[in-house]
Amino acid sequence: MKPVKMQWTLVQHSGCGYGSDVRFARAVQMELITTTAEFNRVQKAGGLLFDEYDAASHREELENYPPEVKGLVPRCRGRFARAKINGLKIYVPLAHDPHTSPA
Repeated sequence: MKPVKMQWTLVQHSGCGYGSDVRFARAVQMELITTTAEFNRVQKAGGLLFDEYDAASHREELENYPPEVKGLVPRCRGRFARAKINGLKIYVPLAHDPHTSPA
């Protein structure tokens, strides 16, 4: 597969996706996009793409811990697509969520 410039997306947390830990069922983590096929898969699913690591990291935190979440168990508001990157479902955020809109 053809490589692309380094980008990141958000996917279902590996604690749930690989480890079946239900505490991470509504959690996301960053995932590196390394091929054009992965890039296209994220776009088609409606997922997020970030050119900078810091932007992806910041959005990961916003999605996992919206203002109403208290404690350590993450609770993102979006959904997970059937499409996957490295075996983890691509995260699709809610449209027009004022708490997670990029600044």
